[in-house]
Amino acid sequence: MQALSDSSAARCLRRSLVRGCVLHEVEYDAGSHVRHAAALRPTLIVTLSGNAVFAGDASPVQRMVCAFAPAGCALSIQVCEQSWRAAIVGLGEAWALDAVRDLDLRIPCSASSGRLYRLGNLLEREMARQDRASSAAIPGIVLLLIAELARVDPALRRHKRPHWLDSVRAYLDDNFRAPQRLRDLAQRSHVHPAHLSKAFMRAFGCTIGEYVRERRVDYARRQLELSQLTLSEIAVAAGFADQSHFAKTFKRIAGLNPAEYRARECARFSS
Repeated sequence: MQALSDSSAARCLRRSLVRGCVLHEVEYDAGSHVRHAAALRPTLIVTLSGNAVFAGDASPVQRMVCAFAPAGCALSIQVCEQSWRAAIVGLGEAWALDAVRDLDLRIPCSASSGRLYRLGNLLEREMARQDRASSAAIPGIVLLLIAELARVDPALRRHKRPHWLDSVRAYLDDNFRAPQRLRDLAQRSHVHPAHLSKAFMRAFGCTIGEYVRERRVDYARRQLELSQLTLSEIAVAAGFADQSHFAKTFKRIAGLNPAEYRARECARFSS
């Protein structure tokens, strides 16, 4: 597998070829250091589960965060405290290469946003279906992922965002289950709330509220996959006000309600 290298712990769960794009679903053990070798084709890397730190990032990035490596560029990824599963998309056809060139994606970059999160969900579902409709849907999702990455400010794609912004994100990663107020976060960072709100959106492509909700859903996903807790127990543990709010938010972000998601993951692991 050319996409990612440097780990005997790597497992290729699925491979497919769709309209000239080579797609791998891979999984790495916790603590693995993954080196994306300099490939002949540009590559998209979409986190499906687990946490990983991309080269240049100050804090772990979460599920469905997207990274890009241009042709000829290497990318280093450090897997965090649990296994990391990702979709690796090699861009080989003119329709994808033209988009990369037209949108001036010339350097390795990674980004996090609610839209990338949802597009990653769509890509995962279409890769799992592998029917005739998937061959039409996947190229469209790939183009949308490329476009969303291109919308990130070029300076921020070079990881030159202020250190205090990474500190805010790291704080939210550690405290997403607790209520978060913009004013309190701004005081911690010694900036005006309006400046924090604008800078966070510009850097990460989503509001602070959206980021917290996505982290809560990501936590809930892991509990649905790995624990025997009830839906109401998971809702409380993830920081939602009640099970109804949890179910609505989860379905809006993940595309399935919590019960459907748990059933799908149980079927996937038992197959």
